[in-house]
Amino acid sequence: MYDAVKAGRVVESILKPTISDGTAGRLEEGAITVTPCAALVDDWVQVKEEEIVQALALMSGSHDMEVEGAAGVAVAGLLRLAASMHDDRAVVIVICGGNVAVNAT
Repeated sequence: MYDAVKAGRVVESILKPTISDGTAGRLEEGAITVTPCAALVDDWVQVKEEEIVQALALMSGSHDMEVEGAAGVAVAGLLRLAASMHDDRAVVIVICGGNVAVNAT
């Protein structure tokens, strides 16, 4: 989505393996989500795979919540920005899904 908003249209993206399968998909040509995201998202925070894993571990270990990778992306973004937040505004993260698959191989 970041690349599409930056380009002002749906663009081809390179898919890489990720623990956040909910954010890994491509946008279809004609997707209606690019325009609202361009209008409503103020800042974009891109996180690394390691940060997502750390966020999931934090949610599990400190909050006893098993959440899916897409929620880990949101938590990782907050963790990256937390040090630069110096005011008293409330911060809300939408924590979604317990769609966690354990691969026992």
